Amino acid sequence: MDNPFYITKASEYSDAQINELWVNFGGKGMPNPRDYTPKYILGGKGCGKTHFLRYYSYPLQKLRNGNIKEVISKDKYIGIYSVLSTIDASRFEAKGISKDQWKAVFGYYFELYISLFLLNTIKEFINSEDGKKKEREFVQNVIELFLDDIELDSINFDSLLKYVEGRRKNIDYEIENVAFIGNFKNININLKSGELIFGIPIALRKTYNEFHDVLFIYIMDEYEKLLDWQKVYVNSLVWEKVHPSTFWIGARKYGYTNMTTMTGEELKKGSEYIPFFMDNFYQNNDKEYSTFARKLIDKRIKSTKIGTINDLKSKFENGKDNAIEMIVEKKKGDYKHLRTLKKELTSAIKKGYCTDSEENVSQIIGLIKSDTEDNPLEQKYKLYLFYQIWAEHKETKLKNIAELVDKEYHQHKFGADTKFRNIIEKYKTDFIAQLCEENGVEYYAYSGLDDFISLSWGNPRILLLLLKNTFEISQVFQERPMDDDGHISIRSQYMGIKETSKWYLEDAELSGEIGNDIDVAIQNLAKYLRLYRFSEKPTETSVCAFNFGSEDVSPEAIHLIKMMELHSLLIEVDKGRKQRNTGKVEFTYQLNRILAPNWNLPSSRRGIADLDGKVVESIFHNSRFKNFNTEYTLLKNRMNAPFNKKISDMNTFF
Repeated sequence: MDNPFYITKASEYSDAQINELWVNFGGKGMPNPRDYTPKYILGGKGCGKTHFLRYYSYPLQKLRNGNIKEVISKDKYIGIYSVLSTIDASRFEAKGISKDQWKAVFGYYFELYISLFLLNTIKEFINSEDGKKKEREFVQNVIELFLDDIELDSINFDSLLKYVEGRRKNIDYEIENVAFIGNFKNININLKSGELIFGIPIALRKTYNEFHDVLFIYIMDEYEKLLDWQKVYVNSLVWEKVHPSTFWIGARKYGYTNMTTMTGEELKKGSEYIPFFMDNFYQNNDKEYSTFARKLIDKRIKSTKIGTINDLKSKFENGKDNAIEMIVEKKKGDYKHLRTLKKELTSAIKKGYCTDSEENVSQIIGLIKSDTEDNPLEQKYKLYLFYQIWAEHKETKLKNIAELVDKEYHQHKFGADTKFRNIIEKYKTDFIAQLCEENGVEYYAYSGLDDFISLSWGNPRILLLLLKNTFEISQVFQERPMDDDGHISIRSQYMGIKETSKWYLEDAELSGEIGNDIDVAIQNLAKYLRLYRFSEKPTETSVCAFNFGSEDVSPEAIHLIKMMELHSLLIEVDKGRKQRNTGKVEFTYQLNRILAPNWNLPSSRRGIADLDGKVVESIFHNSRFKNFNTEYTLLKNRMNAPFNKKISDMNTFF
């Protein structure tokens, strides 16, 4: 059976597949191809930029409309698609040539390169019956755009196309040989910047009535692959745009860092261009994204004729409810949390952290086990309240605390409204995670199609990868996932999620010092956040996010955080809000959901870790990394028994 999720990258799709698998996003605010204002289409890897940009390109327009005449009549725009990485930006520097020379050569090359995409797009029309009538007039209008008298084999479109292609190839030849010659031998720049890019659409309008109200959109993908000074050149074209031409420029978020033009001015956001952050847009429209994701999955499945999304959804096993059963089955003697408690109590007695005797140890453990029917999760609830009261240091005898907890638990069992109701509601998921990790049971926190969609968090490629990897593993286990009697086991889901989470983290790794800093920072952050889930007395629940005051943190640490955001490792979930009392600007970031399984962290945000400046610096400032273990240990001690307090520091509970 074919895997309907085998292809995950839009660059690997044919035009027909792009069109067939297209799903409209229901949320308002998506870029409109009839809008004249230039757009920078931005987002992390896999957010759907390329699929989106290709969908609005001419080859896809033609598939939907039949021919170019229908395209210009119905769509009222033509999308001229190019991938800027194919320019090979690094060719245009060094080799003994001055930067000014390279800038001139690049500008000329870019003009020819982009114009060729346009000329090849309109070739069908020029060669049509209507186009041939005024072909010579159109070509003559284009010839006039050059600074010199160019020589064509004849005044026709094919000769013009051959000439432009020949000039482009000549520059390729010169670049390849400049290292040996030491200079450019035969490059005659006979065009001003934008002359063809803006001039050809004007010539089409001037010559042919059919193009009278048609918008020409230069769709340029992988803008981030250009060098900074080359981006400045492109930005300048955006700034200089001449009707009826405009731009859609696709880029990774980290490539959207320099909006300067060659005049030194910056493009004005809102009036001269509009940035559209695709993944943020999906993330901020949960309901619409969920609908979009389901339609995307449904189309994939139907394309292989193996069923529908409902057929797929029914195949997923649910593993969330059987974790405790698996832990009970593995039990040998007391559970680890009880063995740990015994060690802590014995140590506390010896060190004078309480007034209990050694005989109280077994009594306390018995009180924690009492009425739980040996259910480890129920024992965790009791332990949490026990540790909470212990940490408050209002009672010097721990046996008294255990008796108090047991009494309240009895009341809870008989339906009384006690502290346990809130504990269970808030901490159940975290305590199950603790129990799985303590007892060597794989933590099946995520299972089912809804969780897969949630983990992808506005990123279609992540969703497809989750399904692709899970499908492949399921097939290896011979589960026949889409057969009538087939299924997708919880084990397959777990392994597919883990594999995808690991891939995302490894694929995001950067080279050089910044890459090393990001790697250390993400590991530090995950380790620190884990304390909120895997401690005996966590202060928050389901913590996968953190906030901090900008005034408490160095520019260096903020820079690294911003870099991690640009590479979609961190997601800003609350845009720089001001605190009412202090007026300080506060930032809130969440670990990308797909990364959470790497460390068994929660993906859904309930609690937020409020980090002070020292902690943030130790996590994100490379010169302060050495302080991380100290800050980590301080939090660990606050959250785990014996909470670093002696009897002399305690108040009396009763």
